[in-house]
Amino acid sequence: MLATSCPRIPDTHRTLHTFNCTIAAKITEIKITNPNGFTPRLAAELVEEANNYECRITLTDTKANTSCDLKSIMNVFGCIVGGVGTTLHIEFDGSDEAKALAGFETLSKELDF
Repeated sequence: MLATSCPRIPDTHRTLHTFNCTIAAKITEIKITNPNGFTPRLAAELVEEANNYECRITLTDTKANTSCDLKSIMNVFGCIVGGVGTTLHIEFDGSDEAKALAGFETLSKELDF
């Protein structure tokens, strides 16, 4: 016999779970090998490239465990330590993320990070 109704759960036992998940479709990384570390010039190059695209671009310093909006030079200066050996992750999320990823991969081949 099938049950036709569910038992009533008292309000004190109900729990609402909300999950906010963001999955970035595209990610690339840059390893800092420049003896001077992550210089202001390199930061400016990345910010200039980021501002060519509409998608959201986030830069993460894996050593310092900090993230920032890559379209703002002040944010980049504030959160990236960027010494030699640091790996920086760049996440792209938006309509032109594939184009942005390709642009950053080209830039990373042209510059000595």
